Amino acid sequence: MQSPPSSSLPSSSTASSASSSSSQRGGVNIPSIRAPSRPHPEQAAGPSRAGWQTAREANDDEDDDSDSSGSEDGSRRPPSSVFSRSTTSGSATSYSFAATDAEGSDAEVFSAGSLSPVPSQYSLTESLRVASKHVEYGREINSYSDVYRLPADTDEISRLDKQHVMFKDVMGDYSSHVKQILQRSNSQQDGEEQIAVLDVGCGSGAWIVDVAREYPNTSCVAVDLVPMPAENVPPNCRYEVDDVNLGLDHYENQFDVVHCRLISSGIRDYYVVIRDAAACLRAGGAADFMEFDFRLYSRQHVAIPTTQKEIWGDTIPPPDFPTAGFLNLPPRTTRSSRSGIVRPTSSPYICRWFAALGQATRKRGGHADAAALLHSWVSGNPDYEDVQYREFWLPYGPWMRGRPEYMALSQYDRFCTIGDLMREDIYEFIRSGRPLLLSAGFPEHIVNKLEAEANREVGEARIPLFFRIQNVYARKKA
Repeated sequence: MQSPPSSSLPSSSTASSASSSSSQRGGVNIPSIRAPSRPHPEQAAGPSRAGWQTAREANDDEDDDSDSSGSEDGSRRPPSSVFSRSTTSGSATSYSFAATDAEGSDAEVFSAGSLSPVPSQYSLTESLRVASKHVEYGREINSYSDVYRLPADTDEISRLDKQHVMFKDVMGDYSSHVKQILQRSNSQQDGEEQIAVLDVGCGSGAWIVDVAREYPNTSCVAVDLVPMPAENVPPNCRYEVDDVNLGLDHYENQFDVVHCRLISSGIRDYYVVIRDAAACLRAGGAADFMEFDFRLYSRQHVAIPTTQKEIWGDTIPPPDFPTAGFLNLPPRTTRSSRSGIVRPTSSPYICRWFAALGQATRKRGGHADAAALLHSWVSGNPDYEDVQYREFWLPYGPWMRGRPEYMALSQYDRFCTIGDLMREDIYEFIRSGRPLLLSAGFPEHIVNKLEAEANREVGEARIPLFFRIQNVYARKKA
């Protein structure tokens, strides 16, 4: 299912001052960075849970025909859209920071609770924090989940913190549903139930800490597989160590906001997370989901296909390796506009690296296809209403810089800045993905080759490519 052309979307009249107004070049409309939400033009009620496999396979087949972003015909067309468009349609271990133990010394206190409404209290010693992680392939990995194999060390925390700042700059601080609820906390009266916020798979904790600081009257809970860094955490925020795959029953009807961002690589069944998020919400609360699909796209927003052969070469993948996302496509070709000669074209290595990461995610049990199904699943869930959809197209690097045909665009400087930030993020993410690739069974020589060539392409930033990030948010019916 192809997305509607960006040129059909109106520019946002409410975009922040950082957003540029739409502009025209070469007959293509360049919308503002954030466009307004409206009814989703294509996706109606989504498939049932039983139908997710078919829907996922359909998604893999939707982009069979892709142009080559590394075209040899010399043409350099502006992108159809620069940044975004919007449409509508077990047990836990919690940590309270800055607590004081019985000896009067500063200590972290955590509660190890399951379904019990009154959790027990323990001192969080350094040994317990260390036990939550172990070293794998040179990086610290969580010790609780066999699915999520991205690092949980200081380098990854730093990357996620910087990524969060970039996301806020591009996407805004909060989706409209979430912001409306958070703003209510500023005017609550005595006796009213406190606005409660849950961040599922919080990573570095940057998003939930921002909420707790900006809205000090809220009660915030962050959940992840390892303890969140304790520095400068507001007193209205607590942390719980939990594997979301075990369920969220112990949070039923306790929150006004549930936030999930880029967690699909550690989730076995995202459909269940969407269902559980609704169960966690009070009536009128908001759920917010954001994911990406392990693909890169051309300037025309067409997915660049990658074959097994391009990743594995002459090495035969193990028989238990998943093949979802890899199609038996004929070789890609590019026709020169000057000579008319058709030449074979292979996919860029950065596309191959992300395709391999998606394959490794599936091998470990993660739900790499969740992004394409978010809207269908949320729309099809009877507990949700007022479903909104946004997508953001982020350049993988500053490939527009210095190209005269782009320099006249109103968003040129901003595009290059975001490209610089994305390039730094991807450099670090390529390092972070190594444990996942190796633990999934990719031979080291293949991983080394993919890393080296992908880093080279990212550094050169010459191929016009985009990442697509999809955001769906909705309210729980009263």
